[in-house]
Amino acid sequence: MSELAILGGPKTRTEAYPQWPVWDQRDIDAVVEVVKSGRWGGYPYPGRRPRNWQRNSQSCRAAGMPCR
Repeated sequence: MSELAILGGPKTRTEAYPQWPVWDQRDIDAVVEVVKSGRWGGYPYPGRRPRNWQRNSQSCRAAGMPCR
């Protein structure tokens, strides 16, 4: 078994991790839309954005993909 990197063994990752979180103007526009709508949560029932985000995040995480 090879020695751990912390004990002087080889590093398993030699490149920097990618920047996170990844966002763009679509994300900013979506947040602005939700803030202006006044419906930030799910009471008494979820609005369109929270419901769509929940469905999308579940499916993309199940597929091992970044969520959008």
